[in-house]
Amino acid sequence: MFFTLIYRRVIPQKLRKQIYKAVLEKYFQSFDTVKYKMYFAFHAVFPPKTEKSKCRYFMGKHQIVNYPYPYYLEYMAKDVEYHFDSSKNLPYVIHNNKRLYFKNIPQQEVERNYRLLAMEQDVRSAHCYVENYEMLRGKVILDVGAAEGIFALNAIDYAEHLFLFECEKDWIAPLEATFESMKDKITIVEKYVSDVNEDNIITLDEFAKNKQLDKLFLKMDIEGYECKALSGCKDLFLKTPELSGAICTYHKHDDAKNIATFLTARNYKSTPTNGYIYNERSLRTGILRF
Repeated sequence: MFFTLIYRRVIPQKLRKQIYKAVLEKYFQSFDTVKYKMYFAFHAVFPPKTEKSKCRYFMGKHQIVNYPYPYYLEYMAKDVEYHFDSSKNLPYVIHNNKRLYFKNIPQQEVERNYRLLAMEQDVRSAHCYVENYEMLRGKVILDVGAAEGIFALNAIDYAEHLFLFECEKDWIAPLEATFESMKDKITIVEKYVSDVNEDNIITLDEFAKNKQLDKLFLKMDIEGYECKALSGCKDLFLKTPELSGAICTYHKHDDAKNIATFLTARNYKSTPTNGYIYNERSLRTGILRF
């Protein structure tokens, strides 16, 4: 345990992922498969009682997945309405009677990705940002880490305006295509959100300057850089009259604790989503809502 903590603190997450992919992934996959098969055998005799035990039982019975719950199987079996827009050279699916565009990737990948995205925003999922979109009515949304924009598309009919922060160039064309008919409510910000202000990096405190953001919802899902981004929006938490949000905590093993501490220090009460996400070989809290 001691060496694991030192490894995580000394080696940057990006490099850890590269090491894992190159050296350790196959070894740990084999090890974990055996481990969870043993959990399944044990709990077949002694039924699982805790939430985590039930997740381990599921992975032993089925397979190791990020969302070890029966709803995962439901979504993976769903049919997906796939289309290709030749005028934009982009694939899309029909989501809530609207077009949701994707990068130009194979149909099978689009369908799988969409199943996972839809599943993540199911209220049973630990990755669900909000339980009820009605709570977003009339609010300005800062969608930090917009990616394909499914959350923004879910929220578009409720929110006053949405700022979509997305720095991955391949997502810009799909986002523009998805929200082509809703331009008046959408602003795409092609910058990284962090704790400094540079050419293509911005803090939310800097972004919020000279903007009227009284009723604000902050959604943050940026692959483990959430704590850095929060360090760059301390004024936002102090000065916004009505601020709520959802912040991902599963990318790093100590993010749930650190982000909860950040929120508590600013007099915000946070609540974790139900259940767990399996990430980096451990079951973790998915999101803190506040």
